[in-house]
Amino acid sequence: MKKLFFILIVVLGYFAIAHATEIRDDMTYTGEHIYNGVIMQRTLGETSGTSLCFEGLTENAFETCFLITDPTADRVVTFGDSSYTAGATNAHSDLVTITKVTAGTNTVQDAITMDISGADTTTGFGAGVVWKLEDDTGTTTEEHGSIDVVITTPTSTTEDSDMVFKHMVNGDVTETFRLVAAEAADAGDYFQFTSNTTELNAEITTGMFKLLSVGTELAGLGATHEYWMVDAGGSEIQAEFATVFTTITTAQEDVDLVWRQNDNGTVSETLRLVADADGTAEGTRMEITSRSAETNDVNDLIVLKASGGTTVADFGVGIDMQAEFADGVETACKFASVWTDVGTGSEDADWVVSCKDAGAVQEVWRVASGGNAVLSGVAPSLTIGDAGAEDSILIFDGSAEDYHVGIYDTNDDLVIGLGAAPGTTDNIVISDSGTSVPTVTLFGHLKDTERYTTEGGANTLTLAECGLVFSDADGTPATTHTLPAISGSAGCEFMFINASDSADDDTVESPEGDNIVCMIDVDNSSYSIIDADKISFVDTADTVGDFVICVSDGVDWFCRGVGEATGSITCTG
Repeated sequence: MKKLFFILIVVLGYFAIAHATEIRDDMTYTGEHIYNGVIMQRTLGETSGTSLCFEGLTENAFETCFLITDPTADRVVTFGDSSYTAGATNAHSDLVTITKVTAGTNTVQDAITMDISGADTTTGFGAGVVWKLEDDTGTTTEEHGSIDVVITTPTSTTEDSDMVFKHMVNGDVTETFRLVAAEAADAGDYFQFTSNTTELNAEITTGMFKLLSVGTELAGLGATHEYWMVDAGGSEIQAEFATVFTTITTAQEDVDLVWRQNDNGTVSETLRLVADADGTAEGTRMEITSRSAETNDVNDLIVLKASGGTTVADFGVGIDMQAEFADGVETACKFASVWTDVGTGSEDADWVVSCKDAGAVQEVWRVASGGNAVLSGVAPSLTIGDAGAEDSILIFDGSAEDYHVGIYDTNDDLVIGLGAAPGTTDNIVISDSGTSVPTVTLFGHLKDTERYTTEGGANTLTLAECGLVFSDADGTPATTHTLPAISGSAGCEFMFINASDSADDDTVESPEGDNIVCMIDVDNSSYSIIDADKISFVDTADTVGDFVICVSDGVDWFCRGVGEATGSITCTG
């Protein structure tokens, strides 16, 4: 009877606890206790903590438990007024699904808040989410990635923090991407990629953008990156960079790189790198579009700048044009602008063209700052015309008159003349005579040879004066013309005219002597003398108009004199 009474008391006790609506006093249980499917298990001496477990709908050997570890102070876990579902049906399902019911419709709602504090935090303090995965051993899990928020400036009211992404790279969890908060008010936020690679001599992809379209792609499909900035009207697009298909045929695709930027309030295309490598058109090229309202001035489409510190003459900037040939790709020609004077306020620069000649790049053409053009190289030459049936003319543009030199194609003549049009006012015409010697035709008249007047004294001539005519006026003392030294004078010619009835004998003399060969015609009589020293206009017999012409063959001076009266010109030696 006592045993039945004890059993009744125990059953009533459990029943009272199971159906109790209020527990006013603390109760302590040791061991395992079950309340309508709720299992509370606590073992004396256990170090892991206390478990609160739930049987579920089916009573079996499997339960879901909350493990409460040994606290070191009073702790409170608060469940907010929201619902969520936790669980997993396979390895790739969500481990936690959080559903928050809110009346907010146009603001971001915090689904999870991580509140981490640390005493006297400094740069580097932060909070993170870590992902651990099981490796191929199937026995352990280890960190494979994390997202960290790291303080870079801990100062109150000016805090900065970076968002750092790390993941497993070759066995180590390494930072690969960071969203950087600029630590200065005048700097901008940015993102940086970190590629951890052992590659030393190849390109490494640090970013990749993919556009996956649905349907049939057509030319014009592309991907665009936009750049927004705040202006007076707010935040709006200021520039964009696009990759655009121009040919979309498989294995023949062409893509243009297009840069557009804000120009007078409209985002317009300004630069395009054109891919056209099918061999039927121009090939890959660069196109620059200038959106300018200028109608009567030059627009600078490309500006090349080179800074060399303290520059000196020959510093410059150039364009190197390289082309493929049998042995590869190398420089074919260069264009350069080169300083020749770097003095402030007196700068001069030349335009220089260099091209490959016999395997080496050599200067072939230079236009100096003063407008002087110089052709250089091994055998410089200038060709005007392309063998076509048209006039090829070089025109000289003067302030009052123009002149031309070139080929008049109608008659196949080389012409020199007045004006810019050949065949109308030609003054010299060189025609094909059918022989090795062309026919030269002159139109107009030849101006007299330059003439000098002498009035007594010594007149020592030089080779630079060959071809001059001297008129001897009346003067005292007599004029003495000394011919140049005979060496190197071949072809040199002079003319001496008695322009007045002089008061003394005017003479023409050789500096060496004995090398004048004379032929004198006076008063219808002729005579000759060799190895003479000088020729004289005799003041007692000469008349105005008497003359002497002397020509050198490099050994002797051959002089012919013509006088009206007997004894007017003499040759002595």
